[in-house]
Amino acid sequence: MRHAQTLLFVAHRKEILEQARKAFRDVLRLPNFGELWVDGQRPVDFRHVFASIQSLDRSAIEGAALDPAHFHHVVVDEVHHAAARTYDTLLRHLAPRELVGLTATPERADGRTYDAHFPPPFIGNLRVWSAIPDVLVPFRYFVLDVDGVDLTDAKWNGGYVDADLSQRLITAAELWIRTVLRALRDHVARPERVRALAFCVDKAHAAVVAERLSRDAGLTARVLTDDTPREERSRAKEDLRTGRVQVLCVVDLFNEGVDIPDVNTLFLFRPTESATVFLQQLGRGLRRTRDKDLLTVFDLTGRQHPRFRFDRNLRALLGHTPRELRSFVEKGLGRLPSGCVVAFEERAQQDLLEHLRRAIPSNVRGMRELLSAHRDEGWTLARFLEETDVDVFDLYRDGRTWHSLRADVGLTTMPADAAERAALSNVQKLLEVDDPIRIDAWHRFARGESPRDARERRLAAMLFVTLYGRFAQARLDERFTAWRAHASLRAEVEALLPVLAQRTECLPRGFALDDDIPLMLHARYLDLELSAAFGVVSGNKGEFRNFYTGVEPVCGGRYDLLLVTLEKSDSTDEHLRYKDYPLQEALFHWQSQSDTRQSDTRGRRHVQPASQGVTPLLFVRERKKDARGVTCAFRFLGAVTPERVEGERPISITWRLGTPLRAEWVRRWGQVG
Repeated sequence: MRHAQTLLFVAHRKEILEQARKAFRDVLRLPNFGELWVDGQRPVDFRHVFASIQSLDRSAIEGAALDPAHFHHVVVDEVHHAAARTYDTLLRHLAPRELVGLTATPERADGRTYDAHFPPPFIGNLRVWSAIPDVLVPFRYFVLDVDGVDLTDAKWNGGYVDADLSQRLITAAELWIRTVLRALRDHVARPERVRALAFCVDKAHAAVVAERLSRDAGLTARVLTDDTPREERSRAKEDLRTGRVQVLCVVDLFNEGVDIPDVNTLFLFRPTESATVFLQQLGRGLRRTRDKDLLTVFDLTGRQHPRFRFDRNLRALLGHTPRELRSFVEKGLGRLPSGCVVAFEERAQQDLLEHLRRAIPSNVRGMRELLSAHRDEGWTLARFLEETDVDVFDLYRDGRTWHSLRADVGLTTMPADAAERAALSNVQKLLEVDDPIRIDAWHRFARGESPRDARERRLAAMLFVTLYGRFAQARLDERFTAWRAHASLRAEVEALLPVLAQRTECLPRGFALDDDIPLMLHARYLDLELSAAFGVVSGNKGEFRNFYTGVEPVCGGRYDLLLVTLEKSDSTDEHLRYKDYPLQEALFHWQSQSDTRQSDTRGRRHVQPASQGVTPLLFVRERKKDARGVTCAFRFLGAVTPERVEGERPISITWRLGTPLRAEWVRRWGQVG
């Protein structure tokens, strides 16, 4: 910096620029280092410039005055604002030798990553919990019960409506000041040493807070808002340092960037929906000084609206996963930074636990947020699901995958091959796989191994027909070639298989099928998988084909697949609304197709299967599509024999199952239809 090198330091407030310039001057021991470009001040030398983003507007950026390569070093403070047009335009315009972005709250406002301007691996995080106690002071965080402050029915429009929130909190002043007095008595040994910020909703709320703190709590308080002249703000900070003022009641001030190292106490009189703003507020008190070894935080926000996500704030502060946070709040078990305390009074604890139960994300934005917050931990899919409590069916929705979620937060990229991307979107169809036969074989295939026999070739066909769609049986080896080339797809399947294995609940086969048919009793199969499992192909193209609800003779007629969908509500034709339902664990009522007679060829296969050399196999699913709109699989219930036969067109048959159903299936399926 002492020589010909040039520097541009960018921030959005004059106070930040002045603090940054002072820090450079102190470190470099150059009392005249740097020029300001803010509030009408314009640099003359243009070598070491501390500029506001407002000064670097589009006209300045695009004009000749700012050569993209002029500054060798560019530092952008509070770079989480990079989502804003002005920041993005600046970063795309500049071409420094070195670009550095700084932020204490690395989650961007748009939920995206910083890769466009700061590509990996040039991103590093020093989180709050990692910076204590070496860089920041420990904290004591008390979540207090404020009896009578209830925001559960407050107006909500993507967040609290400030006018309504302010009025509610002003009205409840007597309640929260009583809690303040109790908290000071219980947790502050020397109230006269308090140097605090109190975060308020608006000017009216801040005025009431300042009045009640001064009058009832004995804490000298002053209101500061964005209307307060800059000179008065500077004077207020100095008064806080000397003790002439103990509490600054602020509205949208001192959230970020402004250094007030003497603050040792925070009063949170308003709930903060943004985890970024929450951390910025906490950061105002975490600065280490010679006379401060601890920050005390009093959260007095009362009972929250059901949509308020306080769990995000705590996870951002503590670095906990949702599972860890739930255990910490409920049992006090969990990791905390050295010297820190987080304490929940009884009702606040119960409220937070209820919020945690409701806060498990089912949308992609929430999942991105969780994964991004732990992007450096190398989570597998199984670990992600365990730590976040995200439902695997919510993750695999609308063609989304673990790979695409990781790509969303910059941990990988989507494959260029269109066929591989299409196959990835079909991984959601594998979620009902629940038997070790497929899981074990597919593990080997994911590692690039080849089928060992005819049975495993059918297992491979079952996988590929699900991912790639229908193809000719004779072209299975071509499918394997594509599969081996699709590394992202194979990694996705390999990551999912351990998750599926945890839900395996199938029974060993209690009957004899051909050795090459890889089915397990009570496992679930898509109709296309059954086509591959039984080697059934279309007559003209030789492709595996779809089976639909009804009866499908296979293996030269030796087996009849009875495919039953219990929910008939989507069928508009009365003659197709067959009466299929379990009678008890070992008996299932079923009706044939509406034109079948007992004496015709199809009827004899149902009524007297043994004499016809037929083994009927029963497959049942509750409905055609699940909540994601994905085709449901059939559960294989094994071989059945006719117990009772009645009528015809259709024929009603009570089948006896070789292996009884589970009682919960009988109860649930009896209610479907």
